[in-house]
Amino acid sequence: MPRALPLFLVTLLCGAVSLSAQNNMLFLEMSYPHYAEAVRLGGQYVAVGRGAAAAHVNSAALAFQPEVQVLFSSGRSAPFPGVEYDMASDVVVSAPIPGWNTTVGVGYLIDDFTTSFKSYDDGLYVYDIRNTRLSVHTATALLEGLALGLAAHRYDSRIRPSWRSDYEATADAWDASLSVHARMTASFIGRERDELRFGLTFDNIFASDIRYIDEAQAEPIHQVFRLGASYFWNPRYDRVWDLDPFAALLTLEGSLHGRDHEYRTWSQYGIGGEIRLFEILMLSAGWENLEWQAYSYNDPGLPALRWGFGLDLPLHRLWSGGMPVHLQLDFARTEWYADTDNAYEWRYSDRSSVDDPVWSLQLRAPLY
Repeated sequence: MPRALPLFLVTLLCGAVSLSAQNNMLFLEMSYPHYAEAVRLGGQYVAVGRGAAAAHVNSAALAFQPEVQVLFSSGRSAPFPGVEYDMASDVVVSAPIPGWNTTVGVGYLIDDFTTSFKSYDDGLYVYDIRNTRLSVHTATALLEGLALGLAAHRYDSRIRPSWRSDYEATADAWDASLSVHARMTASFIGRERDELRFGLTFDNIFASDIRYIDEAQAEPIHQVFRLGASYFWNPRYDRVWDLDPFAALLTLEGSLHGRDHEYRTWSQYGIGGEIRLFEILMLSAGWENLEWQAYSYNDPGLPALRWGFGLDLPLHRLWSGGMPVHLQLDFARTEWYADTDNAYEWRYSDRSSVDDPVWSLQLRAPLY
């Protein structure tokens, strides 16, 4: 433990001078978890803290991952209506550093999508956008059950208007984020096998401005504040084939996205649940609502139902002994329920109920 704090402080100093970037109007697109494991829980993942999928949402949770993990995610994963033809691919690699109570990770996301705006005269303006994000994560266990995390990102963004194929605007910027993850047993209610987890994140707490045209267009990157709690229920059943036959998870989360600007402040809240059968099959569903907070009219919100399944395959059981290796496959879909036609808002009234599938693959193995 004595070496854990110096390593964290060195990483914090390096992260403070790192680079990253993002289009403010579309920052929610990049800040939303694209991993299917998180999406199938309704996006309510800040306190769950499982696997490499934790890196994007709450870096601090990586401190409790005792394995080398590789995650690949790909799919059409638009987090909210108005973002069309969205294809995102993401890779994350994380590994613990033996003896340091610290885990480090690196991630890279490519997100291609199309979005459109309505004008007062019902004209439609369509833009093709590519955003990329390079991430460096570190997490340190400060106390038993308490970890602190840091993430530094570099963003590069390119926007092309559909009516001007010979023109594009580009931008880059950087940010640094802080996170906290805590977990404890539920022994205070007589449930020693159950666990409570809490997550708190401050995304883009340090960040550069972003501009596409000139300095007059520069704006600060959105900040995102997330707070959540999860309850892991592990009832006492006799093990079958050396596996726990049943477990469940309930998670709650709320967040605030944006800056002090009329058109750029969002809030999000939701709930997700999961049942796990024989430590292999996971069935999940979640509901969330996104709301603009700073408009001069009543915003109806963007309610969504997300659901999916996961398969955690213990490959090492195919052979006797050896290093335990897990392969996890997750699949998730989203259905949006929105009905508004305001000229200022994203053009999502024609997507009142749309499926947005996404899948991800994780490989986990211990580091000796």
